[in-house]
Amino acid sequence: MVGRAFILYGLQSPGQERKFGCAVSRKTGRAVKRNQIKRRLREWYRAHRGLLPEDAHIVIVARPAAAALSFHESQRALRRLAQKGGLLRA
Repeated sequence: MVGRAFILYGLQSPGQERKFGCAVSRKTGRAVKRNQIKRRLREWYRAHRGLLPEDAHIVIVARPAAAALSFHESQRALRRLAQKGGLLRA
């Protein structure tokens, strides 16, 4: 699923546990900004882990537009992408 600030890759692998990965390139900003984005991605995963399928494998790639989002905007954008991809149980 592709959004303005993030790309979310989701896959379900029966018989395996949940996995999460994130990628933030140098195009998104300096090290402090990249680390901030990674912390926000990990926090989104921590908060929504219970709503994801047990066998979900998720990779989130931050695009340069992610640097301009606030915490709540980034959380909303990620939730929208996961719902669009059918990964979140309502």
